[in-house]
Amino acid sequence: MRTQTTNKIVFGEELSKTEVKPQAKPEEKKTPVKQIETADSSRPLGVWSEEGLAKVNIFQKNISALTNIKKNKANQAQRTDLTASIMALFADNMRVVESSDLQQQITSHSLRKYLGTLSSSTDRQNVLVEWYKPAEITDFVKQSDKSYKAQIHIFQEFRQTNLNNELLYGDRVEKMVDLWAKLVKENGTWVWKLSLGNISVVKGSTQSIPK
Repeated sequence: MRTQTTNKIVFGEELSKTEVKPQAKPEEKKTPVKQIETADSSRPLGVWSEEGLAKVNIFQKNISALTNIKKNKANQAQRTDLTASIMALFADNMRVVESSDLQQQITSHSLRKYLGTLSSSTDRQNVLVEWYKPAEITDFVKQSDKSYKAQIHIFQEFRQTNLNNELLYGDRVEKMVDLWAKLVKENGTWVWKLSLGNISVVKGSTQSIPK
C-alpha cells in the first residue's frame, strides 16, 4: 500500500506539472506578440496618413520660419527653439537630408547641418524656403521588422535675394520624406509611434526659377 500510495502521489505531481507549467510558459512568450498583433490589426492606416501629413506640415512651416530669421545673436534663441522642434519630428537614426542644385548635383547632410545652412539670412541677403504644392503621401507598406513605411512628397521652392528683393538664385525641387510607424514600449505598454525619416531628392526634379 505504501508503494501504491507513493505512485499515486508521484503521478499526481507529474500530472499537475504537465497541466500547469506548459500552459504558463507559452503565455509568457506570446504576450508581446499578441500585443503587437492586436495593435497591428486595429490601427487604421488612414489615421497614420493624417498624422504623418500633420508632422510634415509642421516641418515645412518651421523650415520656412527658420529661413526668415536673420542670423544674428539677438535671434539665437528663436533659431535654437525652431531647430529643436524640427529635430523632434524625426527618428534618431534617420536624419539624412539630400540637396540638389541646378546642375542636378545631389549632396547629403545631417539634419542639423542642413538646418544650419538654411538659417543663413544676413543683413546683405535673404534666404527663403516655401512650398509650391501641397504634400502628397503614398500608401504604407509593411516592412520585414513589422514596422510600416510610407513616403511623403514635398515640393520645395528655394530663393536667395538681395536687399532689393532681386533674385540671386532660385530653384524648385521635389523631395521624398520617409514616414515610419513603429511599435515602441512606453510605460509598459506597446504603442505606435510615427516619425519622419531620411529626406531624398527626386533625381532630375530640380528646376530653375527665372530671374
